[in-house]
Amino acid sequence: LGSIYETAGKLGVAGAYTQARAAYEREAALNPLNPGVKLALSRVSAADGKNKEALAYAEAALALAPNDQGLIKYVQTLRNQGSAPTPNLAPAGGDTGSN
Repeated sequence: LGSIYETAGKLGVAGAYTQARAAYEREAALNPLNPGVKLALSRVSAADGKNKEALAYAEAALALAPNDQGLIKYVQTLRNQGSAPTPNLAPAGGDTGSN
């Protein structure tokens, strides 16, 4: 469900990023050790202009997958620029937000 709202947000649907974040947060509560869900939360937050929140979620994902090179680069970019493009990766641990 989060990914559907995320896509809607990319298409300019008002409130879609908020709905995506809520869906991903529910998923994160059910699967707190999945770095992919934290990454999805970071993506949505960055797309919604919430850069500090995006960085916090990205750092949480990195704490769960500390050797993921794509995630390391994404976090570095967020730290350096305040926003970053969506990384081209899928961290180990499962789905990146199909809920």
